[in-house]
Amino acid sequence: MQLRVRALLFWAILSISLALTLGIQFLPAQFQLREGDVARQTIKSPRRVQFVSQVLTKQARDEAAARVADIYAYDPALATQQVQKLRNLGDQITAIRQSTNLTDEEKQVQLSRLPETGLSPEGVAAVLRLSEAEWNQVRNEAVRLVSEAMRSRITAEQVDALRQQLPMQLSPGLSPLQARVVLELAQAYIVPNLTIDPAQTEAAREAARRRVEPVVVTVEAGEVILRDGEVATPLALEKLAATGLSSGSIDLYQLGSVGLIAASLAAALSLYLAVFEPRTVLSIRRFGLLAVLILGAVLAARLTIPGRPYYELAFPAAAVPMLAGALLGPGVGLGSLFALTGLLTLAGSGTPQFVVYCLVTGLMGLLAARSTARTHHFFLAGLGVAVAGLAATLGFRLIARDLEPMSLGILAFLCVVNGLLSAALTVGSLAVLGHIFGITTGSHLLELADPNQPLLRRLLAEAPGTYYHSLIVGNLAERAAEAVNADKLLVRVGAYYHDIGKLVRPGFYTENQAPGENIHDRLDPRVSVELIRAHVTDGLELARRHRLPGRVRDLIAEHHGTTLIQYFYHRAKELGLNVSPDEFRYPGPKPRSKEAAILMLADTVEATARSARSHTPEELDAIVDRMVALRIAEGQLDECDLTLGDIERVKQALKEGLRGIYHPRTEYPALETPSQRELPGLPEARDGERP
Repeated sequence: MQLRVRALLFWAILSISLALTLGIQFLPAQFQLREGDVARQTIKSPRRVQFVSQVLTKQARDEAAARVADIYAYDPALATQQVQKLRNLGDQITAIRQSTNLTDEEKQVQLSRLPETGLSPEGVAAVLRLSEAEWNQVRNEAVRLVSEAMRSRITAEQVDALRQQLPMQLSPGLSPLQARVVLELAQAYIVPNLTIDPAQTEAAREAARRRVEPVVVTVEAGEVILRDGEVATPLALEKLAATGLSSGSIDLYQLGSVGLIAASLAAALSLYLAVFEPRTVLSIRRFGLLAVLILGAVLAARLTIPGRPYYELAFPAAAVPMLAGALLGPGVGLGSLFALTGLLTLAGSGTPQFVVYCLVTGLMGLLAARSTARTHHFFLAGLGVAVAGLAATLGFRLIARDLEPMSLGILAFLCVVNGLLSAALTVGSLAVLGHIFGITTGSHLLELADPNQPLLRRLLAEAPGTYYHSLIVGNLAERAAEAVNADKLLVRVGAYYHDIGKLVRPGFYTENQAPGENIHDRLDPRVSVELIRAHVTDGLELARRHRLPGRVRDLIAEHHGTTLIQYFYHRAKELGLNVSPDEFRYPGPKPRSKEAAILMLADTVEATARSARSHTPEELDAIVDRMVALRIAEGQLDECDLTLGDIERVKQALKEGLRGIYHPRTEYPALETPSQRELPGLPEARDGERP
């Protein structure tokens, strides 16, 4: 029940925090501009958006419509009509020419008044000067030219060119006077027989408009929409509206989508941790640290990546799984990597290349930083991050067939920067975060393993038997931890400090007593058990006073579990005291981790083997089998995550360790010691002097 509540709490806190971090970009706008206004500051897009631009779509459709040529309608009857009009005009001119009631001046006036003759004043005068035969020749020639010209399809733009070609089509034998009149008459009756059809032309243009797809505009996060001093254009105003910078209201769709995705990723991470890493969910400090790492990375990406595509490759996303793996365990690091990758796609560009890049570099960093005891391990992990990132980036470049040397050099440089930043951030933050959140780091454990630590020096001086017992237990436990992939450094340091409580009363413990004396022989077993049991609580008090890490304190508290202190219980029974087993048990709790269980078994078998009379390999193996079986029967390993296979590997490691400690030694024969006189080169001793 508590695990479920903590998992829900973690999900709620992380979801709300992520929604707030990522949702800042969807707050109401603060820019109110109209077309033609001058921007008073540089305006950048707060996020990446895509929208259909009405401005560009209309422009593209208008351009498509403009490319459609006019559609013409051909009138085949117009040629006949024009020829007939010309003949009618010829009849009228002939009638005026042949009139006997008109003077030449009156004829000229009458000819000038005829509509659509095309004759100039000089042409009118020429008509009257022609003989009847010449005039008939002119009439026929003009009709021929018009009839031939009007057989073609003629647009308004082609009329002038066609009229200019008429002189070259005149029949030979015409006088200049005749040619003048023919050309003036014919040119007037050559007209366009192709006219624009407005309905069909507009229909074709509308169809062209419809064929143009809406223009989708992408505005990248951080892209400059308007620079300080620029005039606001319709397209710029559209971008402001699309990015929510001029709407004056919250973009609920965008905010809802981001919130839903963030909540989904947080839920997946919470469920993963609840199933596979429950200790992280149950510890406020641990899940607080994980939340800080994820939120810090998302916020950093949100502030640095948008509008700067190359920053993606230098962004040290791998530092989060490296830190989470080092401080909280590889399982937590792996879960944080996948959740963070999804979140960074929202904060950054969201391209497939960025997703793959984050996954590859994060996995490489997590794998390479498995060992956190030495600083150089993290820089080796940073090198792995750089190589993995470069390989992934080159893969995408090969897909795009973009292998330009200068560009590849920049990419390689950015990948190296990513690796160095990831390593530097991990090294620089590890100790600080471990101290703030009370989480043990490898470097801290190495410091505690130094024999010059005050508590260890006191243990050596005041309780030497306990000190050497702790060293042996440390060696045994480390070997066993390595066999089951537990934290061997933690279990070794825990072994060094597990009995520091004996410093309070070192003489009450067998390993620190002189041979043949035991103070407990003079004490009531109930008093003795309280004194023995107190070394756990006294050890915890010393650990708190010396600020030992919480995981080491857990090992001190759990290394005896709730086992029965059998020696004093049986002694009490022998004395006829009315006691119950619970009065002679350690307070616990039982081991809750692999490391605590390993330490309990190593401590038990070492103490038992040390008190055994025989140390043959068979006897040592029997001791290990018997003591492990006893602890299992007592239920001391019920709350740790050791499997049956792990227990077998631990047993084998303990057996090998004990055999190494108690291996048989060759018995050397007694050597005779020569007297001083038998040693060559030494002066003979005088009376009163010792050799």
